[in-house]
Amino acid sequence: MSQVEQQIAHKIQEIASASTNRKVNIFSGSVVAGSVNTSELTCTVLLSIDDIKSPTECILLNSVTNSVDGLVLYPADNSNVLVAEVDGPGKYAIIRYGEITKAITTIGNTVFTISNSGYKIERGSINLTTIMRNILNHIMAITVTTSTGTSSVPVNISSFTSDLTDLNNLLV
Repeated sequence: MSQVEQQIAHKIQEIASASTNRKVNIFSGSVVAGSVNTSELTCTVLLSIDDIKSPTECILLNSVTNSVDGLVLYPADNSNVLVAEVDGPGKYAIIRYGEITKAITTIGNTVFTISNSGYKIERGSINLTTIMRNILNHIMAITVTTSTGTSSVPVNISSFTSDLTDLNNLLV
């Protein structure tokens, strides 16, 4: 653990101990390659206290179990992390990430995902990528019929109106 990580761990222990009157165990470790379970929101970490042949499994990616809302960070394979003991002995959650591959924030039915491949914004069944593609497809399909050369409202104006409504509902 670097000096900065040691200072962070020490400060977290101080804060936690002051409010609970119990020591919070914090360990450094390395995420085992291929161990991130995206459906269970867990991973396996070789903690500084572990035998190299027996890494600790089922370490939480978020500190709140069964929570729908919140932020989940996905650690990169072999990245360094700090892990704290939560909810008693043998139950751990990552509290500091050295490197992540993805972050997902969920608030109600709105989900924002960021990864190396880009951004994804969803609200219920509506997603920004689809809306933007639809808008571009509608623009490409614009046809204006005039007998005098003067443009009129696009024939597919109702499609633009519908997409604008969806966009306004998504980006509040």
